[in-house]
Amino acid sequence: MENLISLCMIVKNEEKLISRCLESVKKLVDEIIIIDTGSIDKTKSIARQYTNHVYDYKWNDDFAAARNESLRHATGKWILILDADEYIKESEHDFEKLRQYLNSQNPNQPCCYILKILNLTGNGYDETNIIESSGARLFNNNVNIHYSQPIHEQLTVANGTIEFKNILLTLHHSGYIHEIVNQKNKSHRNMEILKTMETGNKDNPYYHFILGNEYSNSGESDLALQSYHLSYEKSSPRDTWFFHLMDRLITTELEKAKYSDAFEHIQTGKKLKPQFVDYYCFSGILLDSLGFLKAAANEFKKCIELAEEANKKNHPYWIVQPTFGNVVPLEMLGEISRKKGNISIAIMYWIKALVLQPKNFRISQTLIDHLVGTESIETTKDILNKLYPRDHAINNVLLYKMALNTADDKLVHIYKREIDNAGIKLKYEDRIQTALFLKKPIVFEECQEKVPSHIAVMAAILTGQSEWIRLASDNKETCLLLVEQIQKTFSNQTIESNVLANHEQLLSKVLFFMWKYNYREEYFLIVNEVANEKTLNMLLQLFYRSGKLEDTLDLATILLESNILDAEGHKLMAQWSIIAKDPNQANMFIMASINEPPIDYLGLITENSDDIANSKEMLELYYCVYPELLHLSF
Repeated sequence: MENLISLCMIVKNEEKLISRCLESVKKLVDEIIIIDTGSIDKTKSIARQYTNHVYDYKWNDDFAAARNESLRHATGKWILILDADEYIKESEHDFEKLRQYLNSQNPNQPCCYILKILNLTGNGYDETNIIESSGARLFNNNVNIHYSQPIHEQLTVANGTIEFKNILLTLHHSGYIHEIVNQKNKSHRNMEILKTMETGNKDNPYYHFILGNEYSNSGESDLALQSYHLSYEKSSPRDTWFFHLMDRLITTELEKAKYSDAFEHIQTGKKLKPQFVDYYCFSGILLDSLGFLKAAANEFKKCIELAEEANKKNHPYWIVQPTFGNVVPLEMLGEISRKKGNISIAIMYWIKALVLQPKNFRISQTLIDHLVGTESIETTKDILNKLYPRDHAINNVLLYKMALNTADDKLVHIYKREIDNAGIKLKYEDRIQTALFLKKPIVFEECQEKVPSHIAVMAAILTGQSEWIRLASDNKETCLLLVEQIQKTFSNQTIESNVLANHEQLLSKVLFFMWKYNYREEYFLIVNEVANEKTLNMLLQLFYRSGKLEDTLDLATILLESNILDAEGHKLMAQWSIIAKDPNQANMFIMASINEPPIDYLGLITENSDDIANSKEMLELYYCVYPELLHLSF
């Protein structure tokens, strides 16, 4: 029988992922072609469990050439292209109907189907970022169809044109997870290839787009923004990459606080695609960053309304970011409600977000932090059990870890009992954190597991053993420096002046957990002898964001009385004064910091101008610091 679909792949050192990929499509394809470009792990032996067509190919920094080599071996009427870090969920498709459809199509006319690709980013466990893209991955096996360009290779046809069509087939892609990106060093490899292409592509907008992506992946956001702007200047909405470029451009502008540019591009996006949620969500994020809480909330509600209306008609509601129609606006509405002091409303929004995306551990940790501060233990348990049923062992481990972070004694013991009853052995980092929380002896073990840096520092300080720093997940030198200086303080030695400058974020987190875990003597000694003003103000924000409002107010009062409360702290006090309907107090706190204002004073002052005296004068002083925002109209 003639083969209908040939899967063609190029791989190298993919032993951790290739089985998932091949397993996911073995009922869909008739033939599997594997081109191996130099694996030194078990990739080829795993691949041979699925196919006899495994071929060695000498890598020459040219993805198109390797792809074309895979096409040369394919015998099916249609060719499916996958990478090892991609897979198809059989539960989402009817493979037999798809095969029947392809069998009915003319195999001689050059034709390619565009597949939807859902890219999982972040740490791989937290579904906070799923970015949608598309790719030409399914096409007929025609001698005229081949790949060109050494990187981000494109399908071309030797004679005539190729017809592109959409098809209901979705790929899931995990290659942008931080761990995988770091392991494969993809950015370095891709950048080297792109450099060889620079001379002939200086005026090519697509080249600048993919170059910007590589700069972004390697953390060079300034260079990424430059490349995105170069691409934008020569791109048009007709280009297939245009709206993905817009997504990356606006995202980077928001990250770099280029709010004026982001505003302009968001408005352009709204005009071009008014029926989709992407640019309304970006607008909400921009408005929230500038302190326009009411306006931001309206934009996020608009996102939810657009998505609901589109779903009723079975229409798509997003261009690139599927979570911009539900999870992101719900999370942000919760955050806005929290800033306004409406914790019960915030909790409602966070629960709705977690129903849609339960693996969003940032939201779940925020939810638990605020539940324990406002609800009874029984209500908290009921809410969490509905989101994470306790008959699943993994859920009990998850809830236990978050309870440890929240430092709620009752929750910790409830979920610890569940774990013990199930005979589950905790990871080493969780055992260390448990011992610190319960104030039990901990024994150092040399192992491959990494421990969050603040936990490693705490363990080293409280045991007097600096070897704990060897297990720190990052910034080992900073961790060791911090421990050495604090140990000097504990033994009444003088520490070096300003030695902890630029390390305040780590120290503030260590202090935060020391306070939560009730190490009061050590906490106050470090606060009084080691911590600087910046550390204490960072600690204030950690208290506030975790819902510890009494602790926040106590520390803010101390910092205010000591005349070291920073501008962010003054803004916090102004917000609380507005919530308490005390405009005189709000005026005082804003004016005390208006010469170095936080950027979100703009919305705070504008939206509350009826209650704030001298708001016009305040805005004039604000625009002296941020003149680039003067022309924006909200």
